[in-house]
Amino acid sequence: MKRCPECRRDYYDDTLLYCLDDGNALLEGPRSADTPVRPSSDRVGGEREFRRAIELNPKYPTARQWLGNLLASVKRYDESLVELRRAEELDPLSPIIAMNVGDTLVNARRYDEAHAVYKRSLTLNPNFALTHFGVGLANGLKGMYPEAIAETRKAIELDPDSSTKGYLALWLGRSGAHDEARKVLDEIKLKATQRYVQSFSFALAHLGLGEKGEALNWLEKEVAERGSNTRYFANAPELDDLQAEPRFKAMLKQLNLPE
Repeated sequence: MKRCPECRRDYYDDTLLYCLDDGNALLEGPRSADTPVRPSSDRVGGEREFRRAIELNPKYPTARQWLGNLLASVKRYDESLVELRRAEELDPLSPIIAMNVGDTLVNARRYDEAHAVYKRSLTLNPNFALTHFGVGLANGLKGMYPEAIAETRKAIELDPDSSTKGYLALWLGRSGAHDEARKVLDEIKLKATQRYVQSFSFALAHLGLGEKGEALNWLEKEVAERGSNTRYFANAPELDDLQAEPRFKAMLKQLNLPE
């Protein structure tokens, strides 16, 4: 058994060397909770593995999708989109690949294009929660908060996920509806007493309320927990307000991510 040191995904195929989600080198055996955080330093090896998989089977959409996501995580957006769009050509009905195309456009700050990709995907999969979330994300980053709130609520209705509630609190807070945002934050806190909730969700809620210090506290906790969201810290537009903060820069350095 092997485990990714960043996202903590377990693999039972011992021939795999790199995580299929983020390209990090896999470690032998499950990691204990007290193992120190390992920076995401071996993306080069992950990229090499994905390119080798594509060389062996150029029509394998998933390999191109994973390579595209890996390239996006280090801000190589143009290269990422080449791979993701090729993956989409090979598997045009995949809502996940379409979502990844939209996400990369969002991270490249090309919000109108991302919005168009998400909306087109909804015509094929109108009840896919993540795509409604994506539409909400693009709207929120454009400052269209009522539309962002409506789409995010729709995503939660389809899939009541706590991390999505963090975004709902973010858009409510940025729209000025602080009382509603705090109600959603209270809902997240209640859920956290019943099951695991990503620290990233709390960070988003506090960020929407303008509480940067609290947001940074929760992001540092996400790093300590080796949360899967840490791979997006460098390029997530929703975190742009924190880019100049020394504590946030220290997190990026710890994660071996570009500023």
